[in-house]
Amino acid sequence: MLAVTKCVEFMEQEFNLTLSKQLQAALADFNESIRLNPNEAFLFVARGLTYIRLAKYNLALEDFNQAITLDPTLGQAYYYRGLVYGIQGKREEAIADLQTSLTLPLAPDLQEQAEQMLEQLGASK
Repeated sequence: MLAVTKCVEFMEQEFNLTLSKQLQAALADFNESIRLNPNEAFLFVARGLTYIRLAKYNLALEDFNQAITLDPTLGQAYYYRGLVYGIQGKREEAIADLQTSLTLPLAPDLQEQAEQMLEQLGASK
């Protein structure tokens, strides 16, 4: 049984290492894309999502802020910034961004998730 447990642990470590390498490669690709297209708001959202997966929340916030500066109508940027604020325990900021995201074009699954998060945060309607 101990050998199986060690094998599973090793496989999990390898998976995490592979995932981390893939995220780092994605980050390098986004950096290059942003260098070539610095006014594409969606690229900043995509890179911000990568930062979330790497638990680099302040860098994610910087990217979502830049996306909003470039395109204030990009609902996903507000949604994901609200998500990060929620992770950081910044309730009021999270509520404000999630509510804003619902006033803008947003994918139906993100809209549903934003509504659920607002409910969990105790936001009044």
